[in-house]
Amino acid sequence: MIKPLYGVAVAAVAVTASSASAQLFTEDWDDGLGAARWSAPIVALECPACGFDGNVDYAFDYSSIGAPSAPGSIGGTTTGIMMETNTTVNRIEGVAPFQGEGVGVVPTAFNLPAGDFIFTADVFMFWNGGGGSTEYAGIGAFSGGTATPVRFNIDNGDGLNWHADTDGDSGTDLFRFEGAPNNLETGLGGYEDIPDGSIPGVVTGPSKVGPFNQWVEMKIESIAGQVSFSMNGFVIDTFDNSGGAFSGGSVHLSQSDPFDSVNADDIFGFSNVTVFDNINVVVPEPASVALLGLGGLAMLRRR
Repeated sequence: MIKPLYGVAVAAVAVTASSASAQLFTEDWDDGLGAARWSAPIVALECPACGFDGNVDYAFDYSSIGAPSAPGSIGGTTTGIMMETNTTVNRIEGVAPFQGEGVGVVPTAFNLPAGDFIFTADVFMFWNGGGGSTEYAGIGAFSGGTATPVRFNIDNGDGLNWHADTDGDSGTDLFRFEGAPNNLETGLGGYEDIPDGSIPGVVTGPSKVGPFNQWVEMKIESIAGQVSFSMNGFVIDTFDNSGGAFSGGSVHLSQSDPFDSVNADDIFGFSNVTVFDNINVVVPEPASVALLGLGGLAMLRRR
């Protein structure tokens, strides 16, 4: 629980703590001009000689893959940013056994606040159902916009990132990536390790269906040095950043595939990115507001 910041006590007025936030950044891509507000693709390649074999579309109509309007959209709009990797088996025999690769983007004119914040994004992981998929979507914070994560230590990215795959067919479906100075990749288990019903709207547990072909809200929340990652409100992982290993930078959206096998048209859409600061304040209860007013009148009368 966050401890409220208390001010000067006035009489014996009861108070309750609540969170008051100011919106610092928002992006829905609805105007089709998102390319001007986001970086060029940040690419990570297991085989640099193979070249990037993916795509980023900054004005993507995700209704074309059967996705409904995202939960945070207004007026039923269906525009977002799309990322995909390994669209063909792009391999140079004898050079690299696989061509794992990832791609990411960051805003060009936004930096995270020095204090607490909440970062959310609507994410749609389209899977065509043609065999299990090992493709991941993720969000990150404290990014310098120089690297993007891919599992198997191909790239740990920069900042602090989390990835989730589509359908639970991987041995490990969830990852945390720590860029410099830590340079660590941590597996967080599979969807089968999360009891079914834990993530609202997502089937987990023994059937390990995962979040494919539906919108999920991914969130990173930083509170008093503790940085958590959640899906649909369920906290999957918390990182202790009280030592300040990560700070500054911006938010990061990414997609990756550590193998070069192709599941045709596996496409990842993002929409409705928001960042709020997270300032804890003390707000009087409604009844207490009246008491406060009466107390003020009494003080005036005594004066």
